[in-house]
Amino acid sequence: GIHQIQTTGEKNGNWKGGSTLLREQARKSIEYKQWRLAVFERDNYTCQFCGEKGKLLNADHIVPFSFILEREAIKTREEARMCEFLWHISNGRTLCESCHKNTPSAEYRKCIIIINWLEQELASMK
Repeated sequence: GIHQIQTTGEKNGNWKGGSTLLREQARKSIEYKQWRLAVFERDNYTCQFCGEKGKLLNADHIVPFSFILEREAIKTREEARMCEFLWHISNGRTLCESCHKNTPSAEYRKCIIIINWLEQELASMK
């Protein structure tokens, strides 16, 4: 049958011990805001994939933000603030929303969500 999937907290298949909260906190930090502005200014507020200007823009971490947090074992907001690679402009690019949705890391996130959902469905059938 169809089962309700919890979308927040420990029961979500994407739960990583609070890293989502840490990502949200880091994205509200002054470091993130400065990094984002520096990426946009360097790229002249232009999508680096399609060349469009004036669209809704995203500052994309080329090596994904969550991957860096996990690889560097960053657990606190202060550790995130001190991680130079998170805020290095060379790891950023300006993308419009539609191009951002087509990056390999966005596709990877979609696959992880599907795999976790399938695992929950299989577990509920046992």
